[in-house]
Amino acid sequence: MNHLHPNQLELQVLTPKHLEVLASYAAAEVFAEMGPYKPRAIREVAANIGKTSASVGEHVKKLVEVGLLMQVGTQKRRSRIEALYVHGAIDYRLEPAGYPEPERRLYIERFLGQMRLLGRQHSAFQNAAHTDEVFSKFFAFNTQYVFLSPEKMELVRDKFQEFIQFALDHNELDPERRDSDQCVRVNVCATIVPTQVESRNRTTS
Repeated sequence: MNHLHPNQLELQVLTPKHLEVLASYAAAEVFAEMGPYKPRAIREVAANIGKTSASVGEHVKKLVEVGLLMQVGTQKRRSRIEALYVHGAIDYRLEPAGYPEPERRLYIERFLGQMRLLGRQHSAFQNAAHTDEVFSKFFAFNTQYVFLSPEKMELVRDKFQEFIQFALDHNELDPERRDSDQCVRVNVCATIVPTQVESRNRTTS
């Protein structure tokens, strides 16, 4: 069972200052690579997303400043000491009703940007999978419409966290193996969103 790190919150509602930082896709990608349980170094995250440690470090600094990330320790690597980070909370919630329009719009634009990227990735994958049978194993997609009560939604949200952490725990860290044909970098995405009808029914004029 996973436990809280010292000073880590169980739940944090995203504030406008959080959304302002996460509106940057680069910062959001760094945040997504980190997790609430297993501490990670800037170097590890940089390797995972194909960015420089200096670039990732700048985003980590901003994420720490607003409380989205927190340092929980250090580790020695060769002759250097690396800081280790986790999410500042186990779970983050979005409450749009509490956000002013500029910050809400920033979050919407970031989400749309991520969905466009996912669409481009899917298109490129389909072209590649057409000529590479093994490559087709690196894709999974399923979508279902269900009705959830607030209590059941809590349970589903917990499983989402477990799923993302499971993927992170199986991330290949060996540079040689990652650069070989045996590994493929994939985008792991989990989303729940109310249908348009449900949202429209709750929108006041």
